[in-house]
Amino acid sequence: MLSGGTVSWLRDALAGGEVTRGQLARGVCERENWRNGRKQLCLSSASKGLGAVAGGAVPRARRAAGALAG
Repeated sequence: MLSGGTVSWLRDALAGGEVTRGQLARGVCERENWRNGRKQLCLSSASKGLGAVAGGAVPRARRAAGALAG
């Protein structure tokens, strides 16, 4: 469950339209302090969960430079 402040930030960020899925995931992790056992931000989990929270408003994930095509 996301805090009200995080939901508000996410709504504003999506409305601005100039944000990537990765930036959204990082913002959610930082605001909610979502970290794994090694104290690293859980960016992958947050990125996957964004679709459930914001539906189709979330930008599609982009391949990193040099990533292999699947």
